[in-house]
Amino acid sequence: MGPTGSTGSTASLPPASVPAVLPASRHPAHNEFAGSTGNLDLQNHQPAEVIEAPTSTGEAFLGSLKAMLLRNRGNFVAATLLIGTQGTMVWEGILHEVGNDYFIIYQTGRQRYILCDIYALKYMEFYDTKQRELCEHLLQENGSRGFC
Repeated sequence: MGPTGSTGSTASLPPASVPAVLPASRHPAHNEFAGSTGNLDLQNHQPAEVIEAPTSTGEAFLGSLKAMLLRNRGNFVAATLLIGTQGTMVWEGILHEVGNDYFIIYQTGRQRYILCDIYALKYMEFYDTKQRELCEHLLQENGSRGFC
């Protein structure tokens, strides 16, 4: 035994109190959006009455910014964040993950993840990359050069 009376083992310590957390795949708020595939979805899919006067926290969530971001994981975005009182910064990349007070943008070209404060978000531009791919394909097919 060492000077404190322990043998180096943690078996005699009481178990730490760990809050029960559902795995991401079973979390109610995560389930609805678990299938995000990068399809642009800018609709809230709720009647106007529910958005204007939600009767439950679930209805309020479905009309929230976080729900909008969760529905659009996998899309290419440009996020404008407020820095200080007048400065802004724009981060572009794929909307990778959304948390309670943050979102993560993945930049494929630089192979990096950027963690952003959701409360600093002022604007989010969503790009329909499927339309861009279709446009580029049509231009190549027709031998044209230009922009869609």
